[in-house]
Amino acid sequence: MDALKEFRDAIATLDEVSLRQRPPEYEQIGLARSVADSFWRMSDAERREAQLAMATSSRGKKLMTLSAYLAETAINRQNSDLIKTSISLHVVEGFQSDYRENIRHLVLIAHAAHKIGVEISEIISSVSAAASPVARKRLEEFTERKDDLNTLRVVGVKEDNASGRFRFVPE
Repeated sequence: MDALKEFRDAIATLDEVSLRQRPPEYEQIGLARSVADSFWRMSDAERREAQLAMATSSRGKKLMTLSAYLAETAINRQNSDLIKTSISLHVVEGFQSDYRENIRHLVLIAHAAHKIGVEISEIISSVSAAASPVARKRLEEFTERKDDLNTLRVVGVKEDNASGRFRFVPE
């Protein structure tokens, strides 16, 4: 199966999934990896086509929500690959809506990366080549932001460890 078809299939699955309640971790990881991995295997032209398709739907918000869930899962599993996948979802979405929502979710991802000892700027650098010019610029700007702007408190979130599982919850 070609990468573009796999991507379309993954997005069709995303359309069917409700993210109002956190899906089980294995579903989050599977869905996010299906979207991100197929995106990375596409040609540049196919990626642009995929990103244009994202602009005409509400899928972007789902990708951002999924990125935050993955950030939590990265902490719970101590898995740096999930940080990269989480950021990749922002590359796929392309910062096409209100970029402040991307920033809000990137703060959560950065927090998770810090907690597991990963340098987020290195991961952003590794994925930005496939980003649209707008997304690349926004990602670079995020890495240049002052640390005090990238705190959970600034985005109205705090940590919770209910039942021994890390979660982001409203402050």
